[in-house]
Amino acid sequence: MKKISLLLFFLLASFYMKAQLYPVTFQVNMSSQTVGGQVSVAGNFQVAAGFPSNWDPSATAMSDANGDSIYNVTLNLPAGSYEYKFINGTAWGTDETVPGACATAGNRSVTINVNTVLPSVCFGTCNVCASSADTVNITFSVNMRDVIVNGGTVDTVSVAGNFQSEVVGQSWTDWSPGQILLTDPDGDFIYSRTLRLPEGFYEYKFINGTAWGDDEIVPLACQWNQNRSVNIDTSNNAQIVLTPVCYASCDPCLQVDTVEVTFSINMRDLIRQGINVDTVSVAGSFQSEVLGQSWPDWSPGQFLLSDSDGDSVYSATVRFKEGFYEYKFVNGTAWGQDETVPFDCQLNTNRFLNIDTVNNVQIELPTVCYSSCIVCNPSQYTDTIQVTFRLDMRDFIIAGGTVNSPSVAGNFLSEVIGQSWTDWSPLQATLTDLDGDSIYTTTLRFLEGNYQYKFFNAVTQETVPAACAQNGNRFFSIDTSNNQSISMQAVCFSSCSACAAIVISAAENLASDEPIMEIYPNPMSHSATVRLKNNREAYSLSVYDSKGSLCVQVNALAGADIIIEKGALKSGIYFARLRCENGKSFSKVLMIE
Repeated sequence: MKKISLLLFFLLASFYMKAQLYPVTFQVNMSSQTVGGQVSVAGNFQVAAGFPSNWDPSATAMSDANGDSIYNVTLNLPAGSYEYKFINGTAWGTDETVPGACATAGNRSVTINVNTVLPSVCFGTCNVCASSADTVNITFSVNMRDVIVNGGTVDTVSVAGNFQSEVVGQSWTDWSPGQILLTDPDGDFIYSRTLRLPEGFYEYKFINGTAWGDDEIVPLACQWNQNRSVNIDTSNNAQIVLTPVCYASCDPCLQVDTVEVTFSINMRDLIRQGINVDTVSVAGSFQSEVLGQSWPDWSPGQFLLSDSDGDSVYSATVRFKEGFYEYKFVNGTAWGQDETVPFDCQLNTNRFLNIDTVNNVQIELPTVCYSSCIVCNPSQYTDTIQVTFRLDMRDFIIAGGTVNSPSVAGNFLSEVIGQSWTDWSPLQATLTDLDGDSIYTTTLRFLEGNYQYKFFNAVTQETVPAACAQNGNRFFSIDTSNNQSISMQAVCFSSCSACAAIVISAAENLASDEPIMEIYPNPMSHSATVRLKNNREAYSLSVYDSKGSLCVQVNALAGADIIIEKGALKSGIYFARLRCENGKSFSKVLMIE
């Protein structure tokens, strides 16, 4: 019994040793290199760490989370000896040359039997790089707001100085404009960039562009040799964030004389009247004051509004200086398309607003109706609803018909929101079959009420059966009290009900002495066989696609199986139609995978 226990102990211990994984941190200092993309490590450890293959130069990426030029990655590895090397990129040819003093067959090597953090050696050397305590992150910032307020244009902002050749991880040239670009991700006109520099005394200036001649003139009160200056002391290795001064100034910009204003206009009443709404703009005496633009006042079509959620409310937000302004909305981009502002809310036939930026609070103007003083209330507009019409043309195709621009027409067309259609006009509200299942649909929005309609194939109208007709038409009522959209049942053309599912059963229900066909396999992948159960008559076979187009035709056959090859036929629904010499027809659905 003791022998069995000892054997079990050793087996478990052996399994545990094999299964034990140790976290290993690979590190490399890239401060002496120009890093253009990914830094990687590759070796014969990669499969053990879960990667598809060993010595893959792109698979094991390293990261520099704190910007100190030391890239690392931590992997879980079983005990063992491994070789590896670092790559300044993702391909061989960008890998380091490991010095002979610390190389094993040209690679670095390590033996793992405990949790391990490898030293942060310099790329291509045997040694740990000098302490990074003599470099520090520094953020350059400049506020371009006054440039914009004073009518200037800001496009690309950069900084240049005698520090550029010292930036860690770069090979820049001192005083080169356009190399260090600053960004304004939050749109507050403050452009900034963080770099890592060694300690020292540096000169620099900001540039509204990428070339000399676009650079700022630094005021005498804060300049050194006509430049800005900064002294970097890295003794405590603390990050330095320079104050975002105003461009060409010693001081921060004042922020109290501009404010964001949101213009909003509800165009729904125009749409309900059948007036087309395409491009909506606002024009006024404020346009020359809009920050970041060089617009002339009263220019329609420059300041465009958008309706991102489709609720017919068009809006846009801009920032400009305080003052008293007049404006009006334009349903288009030219005068003559502008609104008529009612007397009760106009000044000089225009809308108006007074902007006081003392508290710098964003202003959202009320969402008025177009050509109205009234604020549109969304609760007043629950009397429209979306309706989806659905027409199934499968039986029509099986019967030999050709689908041609199906549409729906009725006494509702003049009520459709956003259109200027005429009631009972075919080819206006067209239906489409996007997924090729022969079910054609369209979705429209219109007012509540009682409506009649019918489907058309081109200009040929369907005959609606009496069982589902009112005055010879289909009919429905819209109650928008709950504002729920309606999706109609898919009905067959000239029918009250949906088409048969997949197999057309008419042929199967014929008397035994009638010609009946079988198709197998169905669905088919490469080919299918059409077999006749009664071969006493001559017949022809036609195969149509879901749109009614003839794809295959076999004539004057009798007594033989027919092979249908997929060939150029696409996957989808097809209809095989057998026509006998006596004029009778029988159909089945054929599915092609």
